[in-house]
Amino acid sequence: MDAKRFGLESNDKWRTSSAHLLYTPSSSSSSASKGRTIAPPELSVSIPRTAQAVAYSCFPVNVTVRLPGFSQEEMDAIVSNPERLSITMIKRTTLVANNGGGQKSSHVVGIGSAQQQQIEKELVKRPGEERIVRVWFKAGTKYGEASWRINNLIEVQYFIRVVLSLQNGQQP
Repeated sequence: MDAKRFGLESNDKWRTSSAHLLYTPSSSSSSASKGRTIAPPELSVSIPRTAQAVAYSCFPVNVTVRLPGFSQEEMDAIVSNPERLSITMIKRTTLVANNGGGQKSSHVVGIGSAQQQQIEKELVKRPGEERIVRVWFKAGTKYGEASWRINNLIEVQYFIRVVLSLQNGQQP
């Protein structure tokens, strides 16, 4: 398999956004809390540069989860449980009031949940602490969704939201 072709490495065919997560290991959870200093958890979301998100059409996304200090069993339990790893597409509508202050008001609504396709363990750089979750969306209303804006008045945008719950039993 070609790791670059499937977006498992950063390259010119995939657009990637990354984030370090805020996390304080508790004394009662996971092997990550054994008193040693570990790197913070990381998430990255990759989409094909050539992909166009057309409403109600399949749209591929790769989510890389890196959890240093967690065991392989803990990693697998987290990424395979939709209550601990939630990947959704959201729509944000923002209105700007031009009556002097330029105040903004936003409305956010979820329009679809990702369908999990595959969890990649072998093609990752660090097999013990990293997983790539390959998902796809089929969200929105056919012919009815699009990002658009009228400058300084209204804007409609779509985002991919990833919520990761490291503590068992917590809802994302």
